[in-house]
Amino acid sequence: MAIIKANIGLNKIEGARVAKDKTGADCVIIPVKAANIFVSDKGGIYLNLDILENKQGEDQYGNTHMIKLDIGQERRNAGEQSPIVGNCKTKHFGDSKPAQAAPQKSVPSQEQDDEDSDSIPF
Repeated sequence: MAIIKANIGLNKIEGARVAKDKTGADCVIIPVKAANIFVSDKGGIYLNLDILENKQGEDQYGNTHMIKLDIGQERRNAGEQSPIVGNCKTKHFGDSKPAQAAPQKSVPSQEQDDEDSDSIPF
């Protein structure tokens, strides 16, 4: 079985911080607007992320993708850059191994077939 492992640095989101609630428990506070968080009418809270393949390929830690905060089209159009908040890599467990390309077989060209054979190939 393969699984994509990801780490996200919430501290890279503008305004994110840890604070105590009324009971003294630590809580992560992330400003909704700064993180482009979507809060639905039904109570859902969604942090949209973009996962992009690394341009340079696999890094020294085996990461193949980066995770960027989706800041929204309006902010992107204004020239704002999305912060990189994490990285991803594929881990394989058990009997699962990375998929490998099947070996390519040499196929003779049609021109060679015509010269070597008098039969019609249909």
